[in-house]
Amino acid sequence: AGDRTYFEALSPLFYEVEIPFTDVEKDRWSARHIASAVERGIILAEDYGEKFVPITNITREEAAVWIARALK
Repeated sequence: AGDRTYFEALSPLFYEVEIPFTDVEKDRWSARHIASAVERGIILAEDYGEKFVPITNITREEAAVWIARALK
């Protein structure tokens, strides 16, 4: 499933936080989910630098890391 939709169930419906990635616009449908995952420490800006590339599929490794971080 592309576009990193895995966080749909993990994020609140309305969420406003700063997004550390230059390629994720605030009006993007998944921006609040990405921001929520960043704030919760599931996605780390250090892992991606300035660009998150939200239109790509996630890898199994990314999924495993994100799930492990979410369960902590």
